Amino acid sequence: MKRTSLKIITACICLILTACSKPQPTAKEPALNITIFLDLSNRLVRPLEPSQKDRDIALVDHIVSEFVQKTSDAGILSSENSMRILFYPTPKDSLINKRAQELNVDLKKTNMAEKKTLLKNMRTTFKENLSTIYDQTIQQQKWVGCDIHGFFSNGSVDVQCIRKGERNILFILTDGYIDHVDNRYCKGNKYSYIWPKYLRDKTYNGLIVDRSKPLDELEVCVLELNPFDMKTYSRLRSVLETWFTGMGIPAGKITIGQTDLPTNTQPIIDKLFE
Repeated sequence: MKRTSLKIITACICLILTACSKPQPTAKEPALNITIFLDLSNRLVRPLEPSQKDRDIALVDHIVSEFVQKTSDAGILSSENSMRILFYPTPKDSLINKRAQELNVDLKKTNMAEKKTLLKNMRTTFKENLSTIYDQTIQQQKWVGCDIHGFFSNGSVDVQCIRKGERNILFILTDGYIDHVDNRYCKGNKYSYIWPKYLRDKTYNGLIVDRSKPLDELEVCVLELNPFDMKTYSRLRSVLETWFTGMGIPAGKITIGQTDLPTNTQPIIDKLFE
């Protein structure tokens, strides 16, 4: 009887040890939902070397490269990652809008046979279409501004940049001067826009937070910040950080980088994707 009990106990211990020694399944990472918001304002014609166009396209290319790598590492066929380019408001140009539509990648809606081809050609597709978009914009010279404030305030960011249960990252390429001719108002010493002179004005109290729903599911990475007076860089960065946290974006999910050579900015993108 004692031998039987001993055998049972031994067998149970062996089963427990075997179960514990088996590698536990790792939790599946959430799908990547990447949005790249491009500021197509007159910042594109500011004298820079390399040009703002070249800087922007190089950074987008690096983001696309990271996206393709992450998708490949996780398994292309099962991936539900997505990436899109957008502007706000939408330019009144059919060519620009057509090219932008071709830069909307949603692997959740892509059949398995097309996924590998899409990812293989993705960098080339983005480079060529973005080059056309920038050239067309610069040629037209219709500088009405870029309504980043309105994009966050009227709910467009919720609809276009946030998917439940996914990792939502919004890249914004802008010089930091948030302004659009159709969205200029103030509440006391707070404004819906940023002009260079305000960054030197001690009474300027930053951007109006005009939303109630917190954006706690969103990560924001602002790149290419470029004030006319570099002495106001810290103030501009502080205004943007305060605005983002005021809208409920956790401080740890906000990244802001100054304009630089693309090779110097790329590590910021790499760290975010890590």
